[in-house]
Amino acid sequence: MHGSFRITRTCFLFICFVLLPTLWRSPVVSLWAQSSKETPTIDVVYPLKNQVFQRRFEVPQLSHSNHPGGAAKGFAQVPVHLKWTYKDRTSIEYRLQVDSKTTQWQSLSNECILALADSPGMTQLLIDVPAGGWYQVELRLKADGQIVAQATSEPFGVGEVFLVAGQSYATNCNDERFQVGDPTGRVVAYDFRNRTWNIAHDPQPSGDSSDGGSIWPPFGDLMVQAYGVPVGLANVAVGATSTSQWKTDGELFQRLVAVGLQLKDFRAVLWQQGESDVIEKTPSATYAERLVQFRAQADQTWGAPIPWYLAKSTLHPTVYNEPSWEVNIRNAIETL
Repeated sequence: MHGSFRITRTCFLFICFVLLPTLWRSPVVSLWAQSSKETPTIDVVYPLKNQVFQRRFEVPQLSHSNHPGGAAKGFAQVPVHLKWTYKDRTSIEYRLQVDSKTTQWQSLSNECILALADSPGMTQLLIDVPAGGWYQVELRLKADGQIVAQATSEPFGVGEVFLVAGQSYATNCNDERFQVGDPTGRVVAYDFRNRTWNIAHDPQPSGDSSDGGSIWPPFGDLMVQAYGVPVGLANVAVGATSTSQWKTDGELFQRLVAVGLQLKDFRAVLWQQGESDVIEKTPSATYAERLVQFRAQADQTWGAPIPWYLAKSTLHPTVYNEPSWEVNIRNAIETL
């Protein structure tokens, strides 16, 4: 019939036995078939090995081991980043492992599962983790009640994190190198250059190339003994620097605030500095004014008021004998 289309018997047989099988074998259709049978995978890429997260909500007077329900040492909401496939009709469960003990498996609610906008294909899980460590997070994917993939994170801790700044005594300028004494290595140092965490044996990663000993392994050991939680140190100190070189628009200060942003949360800045200001004969008022400015600018960048703990660091007996100028700097630190 003119102007119409009619499927003949021959055409119908051609479609059924030739064309449809050909289309089924085509790349588009076979890709769909393969994707529906894709092997489920899950891979944990964060936390980093030996990373320490700052604890919060601790209650010091209830932190003793015989407190009913356990010591109230606080916790951190730890972000766990993972890559995974086979997301349809799957659920994620997790449990914590510490000291060869594990918690019960728990399901994650939807509000704890976030897609990372700046990392395509990456998902973030937010998990409340009590102070302590080393922990590992075990994850498993379940589909239709069956476990289809599993993964385990690198060991990490929840405890006390400090940002170290200043000059020589804050870096590796001591004669003797020290080793971390904690048998489980719960004192770690953050290397901001390659963003790794390692046991804090001397020399420390810092803002300079010093390679001697430091105060930080003994400091960390004492903290672990006192509080029973891991300790993390991020050191940006540079030897022989004065407060005039840490001005807020300079490289040293900008690195300090940048590393603070990398840490995201930490207990305090530990400021070990003063000898070079004795040499420069910095007035007490000037020293104090500079430190107040440092903290104010850092707080503005970090979005939170972070305490600064200052060492009375003025002694340098092999370089000078300036008792009156040492007193000036120590008085400034006392005032601060």
